[in-house]
Amino acid sequence: ILAFIVSLLWYFNISAKQDREWSPDVARVFSYQQQGNVITIHNVRNFNWHSETQYDERWDTRSYNLDHITGINVITSYWMGPEIAHTLVSFNFSDQKPLVFSIETRKEKTESFSAIGGFFRKYELSLIAADEKDIVYTRSNIRNEQVYFFPVKIPKSEMKALFEEYLSKSKQLAKHPKWYNTLTSNC
Repeated sequence: ILAFIVSLLWYFNISAKQDREWSPDVARVFSYQQQGNVITIHNVRNFNWHSETQYDERWDTRSYNLDHITGINVITSYWMGPEIAHTLVSFNFSDQKPLVFSIETRKEKTESFSAIGGFFRKYELSLIAADEKDIVYTRSNIRNEQVYFFPVKIPKSEMKALFEEYLSKSKQLAKHPKWYNTLTSNC
């Protein structure tokens, strides 16, 4: 019993890290600067996908004015039957391409996704800022997942607050990496 308790204590004290050999699609963590309502985001993923393993890697820097948010879409991507979906949030702007935030597993170069592995601290948690074409096209056209857009009607002030919450979460993850968990800390 004592050995079991000690191993549980050890297991739950393993720290998540930011310094591994990451898979290219989750290799970068986005950062941002904010000047009033203008947000400049570095490392917006904008890959051109040919297959799951072949893509043109591109990371952009983009500026968004929160006063120009025109809408939000919740996007669901069903990848494991009708019961399990990946959820993304897309922000539309009047003067810029949509920006999507997605919580992802941060896999190392040699890893592939495993739902069971996600229960056992196999992956760190990653928050990706991506071009909508990159992240939705990958799921619908490359992985052949069923993807649905659900427009959300909320006041503009709440749209801005949600956008800023994603920025805050990214900053927290950069300072304090966390583990992905299939059940408790996922998309």
